[in-house]
Amino acid sequence: MRHHSAPRSAVRRRATIGLIAAAIVISGLALPSAADADTPSTVTVTTDCPDLTATVEISGVSSHPSSLRNGHAVGDGNPNNPKGSPASDTGSDGSYDYTVTDVPITAGQTTMTGYIQGPVVSDPHENVGDGSFTACQTTPPTGQATATISCTPNDDVVITVSGSGMTPGSTVGTAVIEAGNTAYRDNNDGTVDTNGDYTGNPITTPDSLGFATVQVNGPSPSYDVKATGSSNIPDCDDQPPGQPDDSTLFADGPDTAAYGTRTEVLGVLTDSRTGEKLSDDRINLYARAGHSAPFAKLVTLSTNSNGFAEYDPRMTRTTAYYWTYAGDSSHRSATSNTMTVTVAPVFTLAKANHNRIRAKHAVRFYGTLNPARKGQTVYLQRYSHGHWHRTTSHGVIKKQRLPNGTRTYGFIISRKLAKHGKYRFRLSVKATQTLTAAHSRTIRVTVRKRRHH
Repeated sequence: MRHHSAPRSAVRRRATIGLIAAAIVISGLALPSAADADTPSTVTVTTDCPDLTATVEISGVSSHPSSLRNGHAVGDGNPNNPKGSPASDTGSDGSYDYTVTDVPITAGQTTMTGYIQGPVVSDPHENVGDGSFTACQTTPPTGQATATISCTPNDDVVITVSGSGMTPGSTVGTAVIEAGNTAYRDNNDGTVDTNGDYTGNPITTPDSLGFATVQVNGPSPSYDVKATGSSNIPDCDDQPPGQPDDSTLFADGPDTAAYGTRTEVLGVLTDSRTGEKLSDDRINLYARAGHSAPFAKLVTLSTNSNGFAEYDPRMTRTTAYYWTYAGDSSHRSATSNTMTVTVAPVFTLAKANHNRIRAKHAVRFYGTLNPARKGQTVYLQRYSHGHWHRTTSHGVIKKQRLPNGTRTYGFIISRKLAKHGKYRFRLSVKATQTLTAAHSRTIRVTVRKRRHH
């Protein structure tokens, strides 16, 4: 068999087209040459945490070395708004290796675009790619603010707000004490030191502010919160001879707990005037399950050297707590705030009998719940379009044999899946008078196309 070659005229036409394509220029810049393809441009970004700046290295090979002048980087996508200090470095072979320093980065930024530019400022810029990075400080951390209290000879309250755990070297606009609808500021611009600490100027406030929020804020106009905390502002008034000081009692602990787990309920007793923690004083804990039952005394405990008393109940229902202090010859009685711990049931087992099925076959979802309440309804939810949606499938908790062979109080939910694809399901229960709503872990099911015979 003979092979026929293409006519010479066709070969000449192809060569001419290739030469024309090689000469195409867009916006004054040549398309990447073979050298560009062999040595693609790279943009490497390294960041400097304290200064929130970046060093951008831009390197590659250009088919037009005479058109190169410098490289720079921008973060806002506008090549005519360069950031950083440009540097020139053009090799005779068209290679370039620029290092652009002091490029600002912003909170949340993760890419930097590199550009190369022609011999004059008015020349267009060529986008040579993006360099990805993780900003070492995408958002300034929120530190911990504390208040140091002192009293003047005139019984004025003097408060100094300090902050820790903030971004070293960042600017502070003001330290603030907020009590109710009133704010007291030191209006002192300053700088966070290299350890992330800052101390504001003393602020004089009225007596008896009670519990107040203390903050270290950034400069105007945003006044972003750099550190926050709370403190009890005592009364500096001199007490008449023989009269006891006021006392403050505070209840604290987690807001939520899983059914059957232990949690901590704390009581903190302090002298309202001096802020001193009161030790070896007996305080009473009262509790109420649900929302309508009366409070009942649960336990009496003594405060430790830090003014704390701790009770660790096993949580079986949503419960509200508060502490009381009867007082003594040195301190008046006090009642704490009320805190509530909401309790959620726990899915101790949540599975599907098959994780891979054919279309139009059924999956049996099953499991157990703690606490297991006979007759309680368990619902099947499906994840779709970014949200969990309740399906029409549900089951009831009863004593039965589960698909894993165990006979116990549990639920079984059967659902036929008609379309092939990947699905995500979970089980859920509604809230009751004593327990909040809860859901299980995610169960993944893959549905394959039906087999045709």
